[in-house]
Amino acid sequence: MIMKRAFLILLFAIAVCCAPKDETYVDSFPEIYPDYISVTVPCNIAPLNFDVKSEGRPSVSLSFGTHSLNASVCGNTAIFSENKWHKLLKIAAGDSIKVSVSAGNVRYRDFYIYVSETEIDPYLSYRKIAPGFEIHSKMGLYCRDLTSYRENVVFENTAIVGSCINCHSFNAGDPSQVTLHVRGTKGGTLIRDGKRSGFFNSNNGHTRGGCTYEAWHPSGKYIAYSTNIPLQMYHVKLDNRIEIYDKDSDISIFDCATEELFTSPTIADSASFETYPAFSRDGRTLFFARARMRPMPEEYDRARYNLCCTSFEDGKIGDEIRTLVDAEADSLSICTPRPSADGKYVMFAVSSWGTFPIWHRDCQLGLYDMENDSWRILDEVCSPETDSWHSWSSNGSGWFCFASRRDDGLHTRVYFSMINPDGSATKPFMLPQRRPDRYYTRLFYSYNIPEFSSSEFKLDIGELTQEKKEIGQR
Repeated sequence: MIMKRAFLILLFAIAVCCAPKDETYVDSFPEIYPDYISVTVPCNIAPLNFDVKSEGRPSVSLSFGTHSLNASVCGNTAIFSENKWHKLLKIAAGDSIKVSVSAGNVRYRDFYIYVSETEIDPYLSYRKIAPGFEIHSKMGLYCRDLTSYRENVVFENTAIVGSCINCHSFNAGDPSQVTLHVRGTKGGTLIRDGKRSGFFNSNNGHTRGGCTYEAWHPSGKYIAYSTNIPLQMYHVKLDNRIEIYDKDSDISIFDCATEELFTSPTIADSASFETYPAFSRDGRTLFFARARMRPMPEEYDRARYNLCCTSFEDGKIGDEIRTLVDAEADSLSICTPRPSADGKYVMFAVSSWGTFPIWHRDCQLGLYDMENDSWRILDEVCSPETDSWHSWSSNGSGWFCFASRRDDGLHTRVYFSMINPDGSATKPFMLPQRRPDRYYTRLFYSYNIPEFSSSEFKLDIGELTQEKKEIGQR
């Protein structure tokens, strides 16, 4: 009897200890990482798993009308089923999903994730590279499926010792038409035009430098390249760590049919620096950044680039230059212009000076409105740290991505936002990961040069080891 009574007392004690406690409501949002509170997401994005920065085991649920989804919890991470997440987004497209979070005995204020009816390009390619600058060490080019967490290796420089993949560009998001530059003793410029692949020696004495920054003409017949002589130096007193500047730069056009470069004084003026070419989606306008020639490096901090353009018709470069944004007049410098697929905007990086703003802490994103002939800083997107290297989704949805150091001030991470019909931008959200806190705190590489594509980007190592051709000069 005594044993039975003791056993009943023990069961009662366990029941009391395990009984649910009354939750205390706190009228504030939970602290979560990444910050997905009140973000807008495309209807095909991977699940936005997040970590709850609170004591006690979290409980997280999503709801839309009569539909709901409970997260499984691993540590402090809320993990959503991919299949159920995509079903919920499909149902909630054009509306918002409520997110309810509790931790311990605290119930936080609900927040919402808005689901856009427009999709984003399903793939994103980028470099992951160490944030140092003495040597590029191990680095690679990767392709991420944005609808899931799957990431594939496109190329790692261990495959070709001493190589470094530089910028890459697709024609309207089509990876069957790609060009990229490889630096190093075995380097060159890869051009794949959808029918054939060639590896070229682009620094053969005909131009001021090698083919560096590139842009496809939508016809697939031409590629605009800036031919640059980049150099670097180090800051001693400023917040910026490094300065990369061009000793010289011009723009040339590669004819895919004849495999020749041609140019004109409009985009290759001996008294100016021209760089960062970009074609409009209709192919009739060539945008670029342009600055007055200055002695380098003596006047590196006085080199300020304006947003310019010229016409391009039937393979003919225009004779007139139009300055769209006179940044120099405001003691600013514009780089990396990228026109939107719908032809409404040109997005660019803007900083106090120079041509390589990713190393400038004051670098922000600017948006030029083609219809109103005006521009502004995207304040709703920018942060106190570097924001640069942007890319538009090729489907014309208004979605774009960019690289930002806002997370820790050192490593660049990929963020996404969308331009609304009124020209405003949505709150940026970080590239989703299955275990975001564990992944990003352990990742000592920076995301660099993100580029959208409509299908997966694959690269055959043979394309980078084939015999190099010499680029002709028209």
